[in-house]
Amino acid sequence: MGIRSAFSNNGKTIDNANRIAKILYRVRAYRKIFAHAVLNGVPLKELLITQFPFHFKDHALPPIVSVELTNHCNLECVYCTSPLGLRPRGYMSDETLTSLESSLKESRVSRVRIVGNGEATLHPRFGDFMKRIAQHVKFMSIVTNGQWKDRKIGQSLVTTPFKVIEISIDGITAEEYESTRPGASFERLLDNLHQLRSDRQHGGSHTRINIRLMMRPSQMESQHEYMAFWEKYGDSVMPQYITRLQETSYMDSFAPRHTENHTIPKCSMIFKNLEVKYDGQVLLCGQSYYQHGDGGLELGNISRDTLHSLWNSPIMKTYRDGHRKRNEAVISMCRGCQGY
Repeated sequence: MGIRSAFSNNGKTIDNANRIAKILYRVRAYRKIFAHAVLNGVPLKELLITQFPFHFKDHALPPIVSVELTNHCNLECVYCTSPLGLRPRGYMSDETLTSLESSLKESRVSRVRIVGNGEATLHPRFGDFMKRIAQHVKFMSIVTNGQWKDRKIGQSLVTTPFKVIEISIDGITAEEYESTRPGASFERLLDNLHQLRSDRQHGGSHTRINIRLMMRPSQMESQHEYMAFWEKYGDSVMPQYITRLQETSYMDSFAPRHTENHTIPKCSMIFKNLEVKYDGQVLLCGQSYYQHGDGGLELGNISRDTLHSLWNSPIMKTYRDGHRKRNEAVISMCRGCQGY
């Protein structure tokens, strides 16, 4: 039911902003992750806002703060913009992290998600930085490609502690996986997943492992087979349908409905997430980098602004109000965006 309602045009087009459809096709994974979040002190209201923001007033603080430690990556995934080098490469500095820590401590944001346009575990001070952030939040998660070569990285993932570790993967064979992720090793991925589960068990960790399964149109008939394969490696498996990006030439992907129709999606991102780039820059949203041009629609920088002031900035409020009221004159930049 969920999958069918998300797709149209014989399964070639996806409505990426359809929250109900997304919940339905990810319900098993969401149920486990949300229950784990509540048990770790994340208010239920904040979780509901991430899924149904238009049923609530604007939250005083971002329900989620996404943090990019680096945009360096050890892979060149064929559908990703990271290999294109659209932004200068770099790592989060100690000074930027100190500013972020101060704002996290002051604001008491519940959730931090380590993610971005690179591989976070490549940061030279990954373990140290993660321990520092974890002191200030109830729930910290990470998205990683699972290709670390140093066993200490895997150990630090379950001892930091991360509440959820999300492993982004493709396919179920070495050929599928390595052809779409140049630089990756399928054998290393499986070894790291086995070791991660072993480290968790021996350390008595309650960290959850979520497999983020990247799916493309050519694989849809075998989705159940793909998900069944990965269930033995994680606590949950979450499908993520690869959407076509204007910046890449990869075509075995789903065309975003609003990009195809040049319409404005009913976006939830600006109601639930604030993303801090490795250099401290904070944009309206990640997609504004592509929609707006000139480096994106910037709200400020965590080195001089607080999470509270950035989240409640005039630009952010204007766009939230525009999406609530469907005032297309105000949110014209969002036309053609794939939506979230």
